[in-house]
Amino acid sequence: MVIPNVGESTRICLQTWMGTYVCAENGGGDLVVVNRPEAKEWETFELNRLDEDHITLKAHNGQYLCAENGGGTIIVANRGEAHEWEKFGLFIDHNGLVSLSVHNGQFLCAESTGVLMANRNEPKEWEAFRIVDPSNSNIEQTRIEVNVYKIVSAPFWHTGTVIDGREYYFQDNNQVETCNPSGMDLKHHRTMVRIVPGNLDKAKATLESVINRWNGTRYDVAGHNCNFFTDDLIKSLGAPGLDQEYLNASGLAKGLRQVPGGATVQELIVKWPITDKRLDQAFMDDLQRLARLPDDIRKEIVRFFDRIRFPWSW
Repeated sequence: MVIPNVGESTRICLQTWMGTYVCAENGGGDLVVVNRPEAKEWETFELNRLDEDHITLKAHNGQYLCAENGGGTIIVANRGEAHEWEKFGLFIDHNGLVSLSVHNGQFLCAESTGVLMANRNEPKEWEAFRIVDPSNSNIEQTRIEVNVYKIVSAPFWHTGTVIDGREYYFQDNNQVETCNPSGMDLKHHRTMVRIVPGNLDKAKATLESVINRWNGTRYDVAGHNCNFFTDDLIKSLGAPGLDQEYLNASGLAKGLRQVPGGATVQELIVKWPITDKRLDQAFMDDLQRLARLPDDIRKEIVRFFDRIRFPWSW
């Protein structure tokens, strides 16, 4: 990511979640769009770092990008000087992507229609941009997708990566499995797009290498599961990793904390490994503790384990 120091400027390109580039039509003096598949002069901007949190963007013709009316509508590149409407707040997330806010506090958004708008109240996927060095902007790239699924009512996530029409994920049989995109029997939460350097053949070769590295390794619901596989894969492909929230809430213990009665089950899992078949009095006493949980809570926990295909029977 090429962001200059305060008081300095540099030339950059802005890539959207679609893999397209932000473009000042006619090199400036007109509408700003987000529909260019490659970056040339009209897709190159001069970024000036005003302070730690604010920048300006100048188009090829020397005019500034402006959020009309201070925000809430389109972006144009027709201002000769930079005032409040021509300043953008700079926010950098943990993936190295940037979001840009305008004078009214709203964020720039790359609409799927191909227009750049300033009308979003919070930054999400469509409001995130990758800052690219112009000298690297036309290196061949591949678009991949990460599907995120939510398991029951707990913030417990399953993820899979879609490459060349197939979705890959790490399963509790210690193998990387594959299915059709969004083919998991789970509630789909969101799809995240990642743009990775190199062509599809290179992406598939990296995928094969990561699969070989993971196949046969021991599945661990707390730290070596589908989400950590996804994170490893997309980082190996050269893209920002998985959003931290999905790693933080991916372990079984963390997910169980959000299920009523889950603490009791969590304690038993620690005390009595699945491979431990002893049925001594202490184990039976613990089973009695589970049996005393209300039916609705027990059913919720059973659904939880069924969804993650965890080898637990009740």
